[in-house]
Amino acid sequence: MALVPACLFAVDGQVLINQSTVMAAGGFPYKITQPGSYKLSGPLTMTTTVSGNFNSTDVAIEIESGQVTLDLNGFSISIVNNFAFPGHAYYAISGFGFGVTIRNGHILISSASVLTDVSKAYGIFLRAGAVQIEGITIVADPNAAAEATSLIVNVGSILRGVSTNVSSGITCPSVLIGTFGLGAVAPSCATVGAIGAIAP
Repeated sequence: MALVPACLFAVDGQVLINQSTVMAAGGFPYKITQPGSYKLSGPLTMTTTVSGNFNSTDVAIEIESGQVTLDLNGFSISIVNNFAFPGHAYYAISGFGFGVTIRNGHILISSASVLTDVSKAYGIFLRAGAVQIEGITIVADPNAAAEATSLIVNVGSILRGVSTNVSSGITCPSVLIGTFGLGAVAPSCATVGAIGAIAP
C-alpha cells in the first residue's frame, strides 16, 4: 500500500499547512524539505515539551530547504511555554534554507511564568543568507519578553514591514524597508533607519 504524504495543495499548487496537517504528519516540528510555496490555511499552536521535539529544542516549523516561500496568510503561529525553566530554546520558525521568504502573518510567544534562565524564545531563526521577511509581526508577552528574540537573519536579508516588541539580530549588510519597532536592542549595524539600508 502506497503512503500518501499528509499535506494538502491549494489550487495554485501551494502546500497548505494547518494544525490538522501538522498532526497528521507526525506533529511538530513541521519540516519543509523541498523548495516551493507553502501557505498556512489556519493558525498553528505549539506547546513546549520537557526535552524538545527537534535536536533538543522545540520548533514549530523547520525549513530544511532553500528557495522556500512561506505565506502565513494572515494567520498566527503561537508558541506556548508552560515551564518556569524550560532548559532549552524554542522557535516558531527555524532552519538553514538559503533564499527563504516569510510573509504576511503573526508570531505570538507566551510563557506561563517569567523566563529568567539562558533558554530563549525565538520568532524567526534563519541562519542562511538572502532571507526576506515581509509583513510580519512578532510579539512576546511580558513573561517571555526578557528572554525572547524576535528574529535572527544572516547577510543579504531584506526586512519589509516588520514589527516586534523584543530584540532582534540582523547580520549586515542587510536592508530594512518600512520596518519599525525592532525591539529594545537595535540590530548590531552602524546605521539603522525606519527606511533604508543598514551598513556593515
